[in-house]
Amino acid sequence: MADAKLVLLIQKMMDKTATGQLHWEVAAQKDGFQVSFTDYSIILSGRASRGMPGNLEYVLSVYNSQGQLIDEVGDEDLKPADLPPSPYNQMKAMYNSARRIALGVDAAINKLLEEIGD
Repeated sequence: MADAKLVLLIQKMMDKTATGQLHWEVAAQKDGFQVSFTDYSIILSGRASRGMPGNLEYVLSVYNSQGQLIDEVGDEDLKPADLPPSPYNQMKAMYNSARRIALGVDAAINKLLEEIGD
């Protein structure tokens, strides 16, 4: 079961990501994306599911300024009531949005459309 404050953090991160208010970057961790704050960083990544082999679990990890992991929660730690209707779908959507922001997907597609023209 996830801590209520951690669930609130995830909810706020989801909202800020959806509205483009967070500057996600590619993390050093494979398939991870991070956003940095004054004293902490958050990395959103995918890892092998603990409960469903062959699937991914989306994980939000909080690091302090020394790079130490201080807290972590995956979609499999959450209940549907935490992130309705589905923690997996909500975390996956935030991961996909963070990925698009970090990799500049929208800018790349816009540039390609411009170059292709009518």
